[in-house]
Amino acid sequence: MAQDPKAIIERAVGLTIKLEEQLQELMQNPQVQTFLEAQKKVNEEAADTWKRVEALMIDNDIKKVDGDWGSLTITERMDFVIDEEQLAPRFKKTVADTSKIRTIYQLDRKPIAGATPTIKKYLTKRLKIGG
Repeated sequence: MAQDPKAIIERAVGLTIKLEEQLQELMQNPQVQTFLEAQKKVNEEAADTWKRVEALMIDNDIKKVDGDWGSLTITERMDFVIDEEQLAPRFKKTVADTSKIRTIYQLDRKPIAGATPTIKKYLTKRLKIGG
């Protein structure tokens, strides 16, 4: 015989409320509050540092930096600004076939009508943290 759905719902709600109350109690612990504040500050500072490092590396055309701590690499990704009206039908599917456009562009190194190449640079981090 199946259990009463209302009883299942009430039991699930009761368990969830107990979990939320336990979490609220934990949040009152000064050590937890100190940890959360420190975590927020570290995450903000780290994000700011990575943005600055990425900008410095891109602005100074530094491709890779190695150290005992790991490595940082500026990775490039080619993309295209597509003009659907000018793009030849052989490069189209439901959306522009950027794989085909990229391949033909890389092989021929000639502009493709309706597809302007753009290069996106971003930071790849390989850090040795902990263990």
